[in-house]
Amino acid sequence: MYTHTHTHTCNFIENKTGITLVALVVTIIVLLILAGITISLLFGDNGAITRAQESAFKTEIAKVNEKFNMYLNTKKMENLEFQKGTLNAGETSLLYNTKPETEQGSIYTVLAGLKKDIVKDFEIIKGELFYFNQNERQMKWAEEMGMKVNPYEIINGVLISSDKNLFLMDEDTGTITVPERVKSVGEGTFTNLPGMRRIIIPPTCKEIQRNAFYGNTTLEEVIILSENNIGLERIGDYAFNHCTSLKSIQMPDTIKELGESIFNECTSLIDVKLPSKLDYIPNRTFRQCTSLVKLNIPESVKILHSQIFQGDWNLQEINIPKNLDTVKEDTFGLTTIKKIVMSTENQNFIYENGFLMSTNKEDLYLITEEAIQGNTVSIPDGIINLPYQGLSFSTANKLVIPKSISGLNREFHSKRTVTNRNR
Repeated sequence: MYTHTHTHTCNFIENKTGITLVALVVTIIVLLILAGITISLLFGDNGAITRAQESAFKTEIAKVNEKFNMYLNTKKMENLEFQKGTLNAGETSLLYNTKPETEQGSIYTVLAGLKKDIVKDFEIIKGELFYFNQNERQMKWAEEMGMKVNPYEIINGVLISSDKNLFLMDEDTGTITVPERVKSVGEGTFTNLPGMRRIIIPPTCKEIQRNAFYGNTTLEEVIILSENNIGLERIGDYAFNHCTSLKSIQMPDTIKELGESIFNECTSLIDVKLPSKLDYIPNRTFRQCTSLVKLNIPESVKILHSQIFQGDWNLQEINIPKNLDTVKEDTFGLTTIKKIVMSTENQNFIYENGFLMSTNKEDLYLITEEAIQGNTVSIPDGIINLPYQGLSFSTANKLVIPKSISGLNREFHSKRTVTNRNR
């Protein structure tokens, strides 16, 4: 009897435990379902909290629109010549056609009195107010309030190639003003953008990436702004390569690095200002810039790399700055230069009678027009090494080689008469 009673009791306990576990699992499942329903009711597209957020957001958008329209009306009352389409405003700038020179302002001026964390997401471009955001709900709500959203393509501060960038261009002048929220002009962004003749880069933009304008044949002028030593810091390789209509570019002293071939084959380029703090000028920077007449090399430059001036037939004058200590043997590659202005403080080169030479007068880097006597160029005695890619001298047709040069192992500009003094 004892054994039987004991067995029955154990089975009862096991059955009771099994029922309890099943009930617990069912309870948890029910609770999860209820929680999901509750969350959906609160945070779903039609949830109570979402609707409250939408209502609050749209109220703020309405305030922004009201402030913007008030600002436009005020400017029109101040000056009847005010044109809405000329109004542009970002985080640090404010521009419009009747703006006094002494007036400072920004988007915070236009939307004065509103919360800064809301105003920072707005920008005015060509008189239109835009909302910038990647939140799909907020973009939808803004559009429902009649607000325009994200007029150009920007990813993590990088302006990328897109048909939307056409909106940034003033159709009458072909001018694009890069928006302040752009931190970098991306690779190939303006390569195939037709009609652009002028671009303005704001101080907030830190980089122009490689190939950014490569082959753009309508671009004529680049204006790079800086303010309080803040501005563009780097221009990448081939950035303006083969921009055949580019005539002018002024580079501020904030730029610390230039890539290779940035103005290669810019055949219309005539006006260039280089940054004052460059250590070197990279390979092929001004190669085939056949309209370039004069270039001022900053005093900070120590190295002139390869083929910088190759094929620049109209170059009238360059300077040799005081800190320059390295010139590559093909820096000038078949370049015609009429005159060199030599710094009296430079101890690394000699410019004498039209010849740019090393201080020991053994290496010849360049012959200028000043070296031509009649139709003849006579290389000075003592010269041993000639430039790798030869020498160019536009009006001379006879070259006299000194005894110090044992043979001609280098190529010279075609169709020149060469006389060796050893003969």
